[in-house]
Amino acid sequence: MTKSEIYTRYVNYVAHCIRLYTDNNQLVEDLVQDCFIRIYKAMDEGRVDTTNNPKPYIWQTARSTYIDYYRKKVKEQTYAMRLTEQGAYFDINDGSFERMEMSELDEENMRMIKSVLPLIDPDQREVLQSHLRGERAKDIAKRTGVSINTVVGRKRYAIRNIKKLLNLQS
Repeated sequence: MTKSEIYTRYVNYVAHCIRLYTDNNQLVEDLVQDCFIRIYKAMDEGRVDTTNNPKPYIWQTARSTYIDYYRKKVKEQTYAMRLTEQGAYFDINDGSFERMEMSELDEENMRMIKSVLPLIDPDQREVLQSHLRGERAKDIAKRTGVSINTVVGRKRYAIRNIKKLLNLQS
């Protein structure tokens, strides 16, 4: 089979395989393209025989493409959380990252972080949100009536709990 025949015959199959893992249509389109690039490369290198049934190979390639994407996304989220711990912060209200020098969080990552915020302890959430808006620990402590060490501890536990909820513990 030629590359165009492979694409024509299996594009919907690859999209279906990837949709089993995500409902994001834009992501599905991107991963379908990545998958076919991998398939074409394997065909050029002679690692896949398209004369027989290539469907199992195509399924595995689609699955691997999604898994690789997911692993990369988790690494990026872990990196973003580390930046948050080191002082880069995002504004909870509008989802923009302030003082972000090396990387930016995409909308999906921000949505994931925002989705778990209501699940952490309210005191931890309040401290973290204040910190992420740029408020100093001293000012947070004064406003909330707790010690600076308590504020720092609540921020640390909030970040740790968000990581746990997002399964980002390293």
